[in-house]
Amino acid sequence: MISTPQTRTAARIPLASPIRTFHRWVSMLFVATVAANFMAMAFGTPLPWVTYSPLPPLFLLLGTGIYMLVKCYSPSRERSQP
Repeated sequence: MISTPQTRTAARIPLASPIRTFHRWVSMLFVATVAANFMAMAFGTPLPWVTYSPLPPLFLLLGTGIYMLVKCYSPSRERSQP
């Protein structure tokens, strides 16, 4: 097998970390709650719990997204050592 830059880089990066997997599932939950909110609005004024149901997944997405962003741009110990 010929080693290309793409295969060498892909081998070092884990395909799906638990945080990233959790972030993906929560994003699907968030989309579902927003869609349910809009469907409820089509039939009139929705109940308050329907209106505020997208907020918990949104805060989870904020936390995991900031964590992944900081993890991506923070210097790792492997790169800093010669």
